[in-house]
Amino acid sequence: MKPSPLRLDWVCYPRLSYEARMQEAKPSPVPTRIKAAVMFNADGLHFADLSLESAGDSGSAYTFSVQVVATFGFDRDIALQSYRCRPVDLPHILSANVARVLYSGARELLATATGRAPHGPLMIESVLIEPHDVEISSREPMEVILREVFGVEGPGKDEGALPKESTSRDGKRGTRKKPQG
Repeated sequence: MKPSPLRLDWVCYPRLSYEARMQEAKPSPVPTRIKAAVMFNADGLHFADLSLESAGDSGSAYTFSVQVVATFGFDRDIALQSYRCRPVDLPHILSANVARVLYSGARELLATATGRAPHGPLMIESVLIEPHDVEISSREPMEVILREVFGVEGPGKDEGALPKESTSRDGKRGTRKKPQG
């Protein structure tokens, strides 16, 4: 076992709700809509936000909504060693991994909260959150974040191209990796 490069500093669940449906329900895991976002900051205090909700009327026993937010840090040297990747790839890999950790916590919280509900513990589907599933942003220009936080020197042949900048919904500058497909 190796030490994890990822360190959760603080985790909070500002929203948790569920409703049991009073109908015959399928005992299978509930399909889930996921929204994941990570904000990297030059000061090393990074934020993650994950929202989950039941996806449509699938005949499941419950509808639900949960939000988890966290602050986290990471050790760049251990991350580069553990993930065996280029520094320019670290933001995407770390974002996916922190979202996966938060998903697991939210899944367990939902199962615990519904443990004494009419249909028993709510189980949501197992998913693999991939790097392109997570929106990445920053208050500072992404070139600054890549250089100061991830150690990217520039778009050389070993580093790849720098991600293009965009503006997130709240007007903050950042980058978002487009889904592959």
